[in-house]
Amino acid sequence: MTKKKIVVIDIGTHKCQEFLAMFHTNPFVLFARVTAHKIFRLPSPTFKETFSMISSQKILKQNRDRFFTILTEPNTNVLSHPLYNKADQVFCLAVGKTSKNIKLSNLYFHSVQIDLDEQGSSIFEEKQGKKSTFSLPITQVDPEYYLNFIKQNIEHKFPNIDYEIVLRMNCEGSEYDVIQEAKKIFGAQFSLFLGSLDDVLKYHGQDVYNQMEKFLEDNRIDFRVFNTILTSHAEALKALVSKLH
Repeated sequence: MTKKKIVVIDIGTHKCQEFLAMFHTNPFVLFARVTAHKIFRLPSPTFKETFSMISSQKILKQNRDRFFTILTEPNTNVLSHPLYNKADQVFCLAVGKTSKNIKLSNLYFHSVQIDLDEQGSSIFEEKQGKKSTFSLPITQVDPEYYLNFIKQNIEHKFPNIDYEIVLRMNCEGSEYDVIQEAKKIFGAQFSLFLGSLDDVLKYHGQDVYNQMEKFLEDNRIDFRVFNTILTSHAEALKALVSKLH
């Protein structure tokens, strides 16, 4: 009997930090990072959480063939990162609500100095009341169009195989639109969201943030914080491992 596939759709991949944490972290390097964080009094997981992360990463690596990974990143300046070559599919796109399926758009940067590798660039020009300092032209796709394309692609690639959807997102404010469409398109197959709600609050305010929290709860979508901060990794990786059972 063929085991189900776990399809990880990563939107806002940047330099593959979370993808690295899932499948490509060396346990000795991780332990050294945690130790260094503790020495310099930076936020760090406990040693119990660190061993949990190492255990989860080992399981994920051993079962890598059960996962189909799709990385989505609009900033061409970071696509040269070598880990993009380890993904099953890569799309150079921004995902955000638009009246057209696909359109030319802008990726806005908010740093004082021009930094084309900036983490936190967005399709929204204003962030917490601050206007963008510069922008790059990009391709933007509507979430409904993109996720329907992915659904057709998966079902063509893996006919007659059950699959689950995991969304890993840090797309600077578009999370709510993407999650609503994902639930509509994939239904019960989508039940785990890894990422952050912070950008929804920053770009759209408390009311939209509260609506998103309620949507996740009402639709029984498991939400785990998962970002570049090490303290978020243990629970997120554990939730991902649970999808293998």
